[in-house]
Amino acid sequence: MKVGFIGAGRMGQAMARRLIEAKHDLGVFNRTPDKIKGLVDAGAKAMALIAEAARHGDAVFTMLADDAALDDVAGQKGGLLESLPQGGVHICSGTHGIGVIRRLKAAHTARGQILVAAPMLGRPEMVASGQAGMVVAGPAEALARCAPLFAAIARRSFEAGAEPEAATAIKIANNFVLGCAIEAMGEGFSLVRKYGVVPQVFNDVMTDGLFACAAYKAYGKIIVEETYDRVGQMATLGLKDANLALAAGEAVGVPLPSGNVWRDRLVGAVAHGDGGKDWAVMALEQARAAAGEKDVSLGGGASVAQQYLAAGLLDELVVSVVPILLGGGARLFENVGDVKLEQVESVEAPGVEQRISVDAIQSISILGTGAGSVLNQGITRFFREYPYSRIGLRCVLTNDQFSVNGTIHDGGKEYLVRRGFLRGVDVVNQNPENVISFRDMEERIKRISRRPQAPSAGSQLN
Repeated sequence: MKVGFIGAGRMGQAMARRLIEAKHDLGVFNRTPDKIKGLVDAGAKAMALIAEAARHGDAVFTMLADDAALDDVAGQKGGLLESLPQGGVHICSGTHGIGVIRRLKAAHTARGQILVAAPMLGRPEMVASGQAGMVVAGPAEALARCAPLFAAIARRSFEAGAEPEAATAIKIANNFVLGCAIEAMGEGFSLVRKYGVVPQVFNDVMTDGLFACAAYKAYGKIIVEETYDRVGQMATLGLKDANLALAAGEAVGVPLPSGNVWRDRLVGAVAHGDGGKDWAVMALEQARAAAGEKDVSLGGGASVAQQYLAAGLLDELVVSVVPILLGGGARLFENVGDVKLEQVESVEAPGVEQRISVDAIQSISILGTGAGSVLNQGITRFFREYPYSRIGLRCVLTNDQFSVNGTIHDGGKEYLVRRGFLRGVDVVNQNPENVISFRDMEERIKRISRRPQAPSAGSQLN
């Protein structure tokens, strides 16, 4: 089908790509033209005006952030109300107020146009993978005509009836339940953290038990990892949804007490500068509320620390160094700007010996300084070319101290090298307690690696 599309935000992009992949002839308009370049490269046609998108085909989608944007796109000179042909279908997929949808339906009907409400159920990544749902409502003939479009975007379309506001009410109620669930999860995580529970354990209990569903798994993961910068729904838009839900309830006399808590957490998040983060950030707002005047502690890996360092929100950073090397990983202070840190204290974990064998030197090199470092070129080469372990040497880093010991003990002596049956010499370790720091050892390796090398055959000296 030929179809227009207005609005290329995160959700709009995901929906439009699904239509392109299903081979529909898509004409796309966005107020910021740069945002549709990827869609045009994928096969869409760029529309310079709202009117062009409205007349491109049998229907036109709008996926807009709020009621004000919808009012503007529909009502401005050259907007949808002026430009959509008689019999044309406006498929409104954003989350909007019921009053706005009712007024828009009346305006379309007066011009012989048709309004279908078709809000999405799911985050943009779910839409992109074809796993999201869609609630559709409007005249039966229009729903049947647009069914191939709905099938291209959503895993399932839930038909809510002939009145567009029915789909809008379901979307608002769905977001209400989801938002309150995220807020309640934030309360639960705050509670168990107060008792020293590892957040991942609580998340596993929820998502592998009574709450084994996509929403709890997705948002539980975000809360555990505190990856609020990976935005599906911004906190500011979540606050809009909370206001829509409370307004819808007030209009028909339905109290929504949980909605007030949900809204308050989002208001707090926006007030603390987190409006651009994922709306799951209300869990962080709950942690702030639980802390009161006390400090708020955040736990996580390098990616979590980088987000808060870059945002300038950390007053104190505690780094736990654990001798478990995986051969790679994120560098803590990359891409965080000009961060000034002052060491407050260094605490050794009581009873924990930090032992790293020389087999892990390659991993230290990759984790700490990158491939090709002095460590990589020097130390690993040193032990690769001189495999002393084969002749009875044991080399270990323990609490930043490097030691070399013999593995052969005989007659009260420790041998670094024991002579063979017919040849060789005995080398006794005269001072088995002698150690040097890792930094001293590194400097010695540097000196070895700086030794000038003889010019190769055919090279010229100036």
